[in-house]
Amino acid sequence: MVLDAEDVVHAHELAFFDWDATTGQNAMPSLLSSTNWFVQQTHWTKKIIYTQTGWPTNANVWQPNSPNAVASVESAKAFYNLLDGACEQLKGITPQGGVGWFWHIWEDAMLDGWGLLDWNSNPKWNFAPRTGC
Repeated sequence: MVLDAEDVVHAHELAFFDWDATTGQNAMPSLLSSTNWFVQQTHWTKKIIYTQTGWPTNANVWQPNSPNAVASVESAKAFYNLLDGACEQLKGITPQGGVGWFWHIWEDAMLDGWGLLDWNSNPKWNFAPRTGC
């Protein structure tokens, strides 16, 4: 099994594409479900890092799988706040000190709608995540 050979699980956490996605602030069930899956599959032995995560501010590139998924700055910021505020909760259910994460796309010029910065390199919101909990 590939996961047995890994020291760290690099998970893609893109809740926007869930069949029941709505807004970034409502994505915690998705985060918990996928995180618990990785924890179970690795028998509580691996550090988990969300190496691809984020929420789009528009759906110009990819459409969601849910007709209720909202791509907006407000929803992307809410997803960021959810991740940033979930440190203690995720630390409580994962081995090796919790879940690390980073926003996948720096600016919209890299992937329209997914960046922290817009097309003019302006921040879409104040991105200042915690570095520990």
